[in-house]
Amino acid sequence: MKRHSMRGVIIVCALLVTALVMGCVGQQDTEVPVQPSSEASKPESPESVPIPTPAIEEVGMAEGRSGELAIWMPYSTHYVRSGGTGVFTMGVRNNAKQQRTIEFVPVMYEQGGYQSSVEPAWVSVSPSKLTLDAGESAVLTITVSPPEGTPTGYYQGMLALRSSAFPEQLRYYSIYVYEPLTEPITKQFEVAEGTETEAILAVVSWNEFEGVNSKVEVRLVSPEGATHTGTERSEISGWIEGARMTESTSISHTTRIYVKSPMAGTWTLEMMPEVAAGISFRVILNPTPETLSNYGVEG
Repeated sequence: MKRHSMRGVIIVCALLVTALVMGCVGQQDTEVPVQPSSEASKPESPESVPIPTPAIEEVGMAEGRSGELAIWMPYSTHYVRSGGTGVFTMGVRNNAKQQRTIEFVPVMYEQGGYQSSVEPAWVSVSPSKLTLDAGESAVLTITVSPPEGTPTGYYQGMLALRSSAFPEQLRYYSIYVYEPLTEPITKQFEVAEGTETEAILAVVSWNEFEGVNSKVEVRLVSPEGATHTGTERSEISGWIEGARMTESTSISHTTRIYVKSPMAGTWTLEMMPEVAAGISFRVILNPTPETLSNYGVEG
């Protein structure tokens, strides 16, 4: 009787082991959904989104001591003409209790992504080497000069921070290389014959980038060639945080052209910026009094 009981226990155990093995095999064969790569979501055009750089970042030192060196890099993209020169600054502060010597070297390492790299030969840093006492700060000047014929587009620059006190650190910045436009940007629209079009409001807005696009000529040309111009309004906004020596300023412009009793036919809106970036326009037929008021136009 005991022998039969023992034999039953052995059979039950064997069945349990078999079930477990089959369960594991089944789990191995289960397909796990793959998360889509972030690379697939990147825009195809390099001009679509600039890569911003941190306004401030604490550089960690060796031996686990963090925040001993503070670096302020420009956040915005700098616009530089092909064959021209762009200049911006970088702030450094030594938060360590000891004196530090840091060397600043333009570099270019192989990297993925859609953005081209700034050639080290285009860049100069002044001063290129600093010795800072504990708590001391300094400001460096970074000059970028893309040669004549550099293709238009966004470029990412790299600056290596080298010191015997910590491993090499990389800091990034972004520039946009451009060729000035020689022909205006145009947009045509129709005022249909026999319609009750009492007025046209054309609004063109753009951003100024370190003096680039500080002035954009905007004209509205009628079907018979008559030219209409409007009034421009500029706005300066930004913030300053003295404790971190950081500053951000933006300048935007808006031109409004209002034409009453427009003739029927093809009208042309002409815009002549230095670089075709950060520009938007609206053409409104029969604008309401509220719309005119929003744009600061008297009806």
